[in-house]
Amino acid sequence: MCSSDLKNKALLPPLQRALVCARRLARASKSLSATQLDIVARSKSMGLPLFNRIVSDELTLLGDFEGLTAKLTRYVSLSDTTALRRVVLERVAVEFARPPGRDSLLADVLACLLVVPNGLHESELIAASSCPPVTWSLLRTSLAGTVLIFRGELLTLADADVVTVARQLCDAASLERARTALDQHYADSAEREFERLRSELAQWRERSAHAYVRGARAPPLPHSTTRSEERRVGK
Repeated sequence: MCSSDLKNKALLPPLQRALVCARRLARASKSLSATQLDIVARSKSMGLPLFNRIVSDELTLLGDFEGLTAKLTRYVSLSDTTALRRVVLERVAVEFARPPGRDSLLADVLACLLVVPNGLHESELIAASSCPPVTWSLLRTSLAGTVLIFRGELLTLADADVVTVARQLCDAASLERARTALDQHYADSAEREFERLRSELAQWRERSAHAYVRGARAPPLPHSTTRSEERRVGK
């Protein structure tokens, strides 16, 4: 979304901008002062429903309300959702920064979803990004709805606007790491599946031999349970 959308789109009326934001914060048992609600009402950007929702969700995640007015003022000064999402992702990158010398966790997560645009299962994303499950739970909460959405069982980037911001934050090295990690994850998964099938086939042969001796019907063949490979890593 570009800044011209502020002129081209129907904006929420000032009072409704404040009301929508206040109601969303109330769900998290948080509230704004009259002065802060006035900042929301006077902001044209907050008249955009998506922009309003993203800012409101950000405010519910921020634990330090002492600097809330300054943070709110910074958010509403942005003119479009692309700039807003970049600020959100910059905050998340700092909040979930890895130790010095290690690659960015956020960049690795975004890069995985860029190279597999159709989406990944959570287990695939966790494995490829080397994100600890507990950290992933917190990171997913910070990104849910604003950056990441579920399409069925798969996690994807929310929309083309998010893809644009993600590409700005991910360099060639992070994209290559994602491709390598996903290729290795799929190779390891295929190897485990092969070993499982080989073990089950050996058991099937033994059961079939016993069934033949008894004159009984042979048991059904084992079958593969691997997921579809339509979401292979893009090159």
